[in-house]
Amino acid sequence: MTKTLGTLFLIGTPLGNLEDMTFRAVRILGEADELYCEDTRRTAVLLSHYKIERKHGPKSFHDHSSRTVLMKVRELLEDGKNVAYATDGGMPVVSDPGFVLVREAIQAGARIEVIPGPSAGVTLFAASGLPSPKYFFHGFFPQTRGEVEKVIEQ
Repeated sequence: MTKTLGTLFLIGTPLGNLEDMTFRAVRILGEADELYCEDTRRTAVLLSHYKIERKHGPKSFHDHSSRTVLMKVRELLEDGKNVAYATDGGMPVVSDPGFVLVREAIQAGARIEVIPGPSAGVTLFAASGLPSPKYFFHGFFPQTRGEVEKVIEQ
């Protein structure tokens, strides 16, 4: 008998305006067996705005989370549970630790579904007036002038 694995849902969340959510994202936030997020306070605001009530509140997963948290997510997926992950704003994995969850889900053989939403880079590009397809995303820029110049040269 083949064991059914869960799905890791990567949920795009608003960059500022809470109305920038998809119906599907709202539904998955409410239906997932477990919800992990980069910042529980920010996600609690989003859940409250959409009147999403969960039996258990969102659990934290961020850059400083222990390996134990990662193993708990893997265990949930292996047990057939659906796990949603939401970042502070925008698409998970873009400038946040979500890629670690994706790697773990892939290694477990679980399904991964991306629930599209806002992306700061694409939003900036859309408003720039630049012709496509010339687009480069770097993530967070360094703090010093020399390092910034190196990134721009690339």
